[in-house]
Amino acid sequence: MSRSSQATGNDTGTLVLSPPKRGKVRSVPLPDSVAMHLSAHIADFPPVEVTLPWRVPNGEPIAAALLFTTSNGRALRRPSFNRTWQTALKNAGIHGGRENGCHALRHTAASAWLGAGVDIRTVAEFLGHNDPGFTLRTYTHLLPDAADRARKAMDAFFAPGLVEGSSALTVPSEDQPRRFRRWTPSVVTCGCTGAS
Repeated sequence: MSRSSQATGNDTGTLVLSPPKRGKVRSVPLPDSVAMHLSAHIADFPPVEVTLPWRVPNGEPIAAALLFTTSNGRALRRPSFNRTWQTALKNAGIHGGRENGCHALRHTAASAWLGAGVDIRTVAEFLGHNDPGFTLRTYTHLLPDAADRARKAMDAFFAPGLVEGSSALTVPSEDQPRRFRRWTPSVVTCGCTGAS
């Protein structure tokens, strides 16, 4: 699914069509489950073509098909959407504060992607961030099991060496120098000295 324009309000309250943040078309994979619900929505509420000025109130009129509109087929304004969103939260028994605002949907998506192991650069691209470092700093708290995943990754890397005859890693024998024999399943130390 691609997002190439959005209806936004300006300082005068006039709706205009504008490109997404940073002027980039953004593509995000659409899960089958969402596509199914979106298809059902489109069957019940076909997209409505609206004409709005481009970027500024007196900008060139541009036609766009909107998937989500008001009940009378007009472009949704933020207050209208927020009222609907807050009602849905209340009906679901969820506190309707700022932390559960519409922006929480981005955090939910980022959390699901990162939790499933999608790399930070791809998540940054989906979210429209230029700097994957910003994405990492913003969403690090969503990776509580990162240490456990790192431990399991190293277990998987070293596991072949725990099987006799594997060339990846062998358990030290008694005739090796003492500094190379300090090994336990959770910690490997070589006893090396000096700068690394």
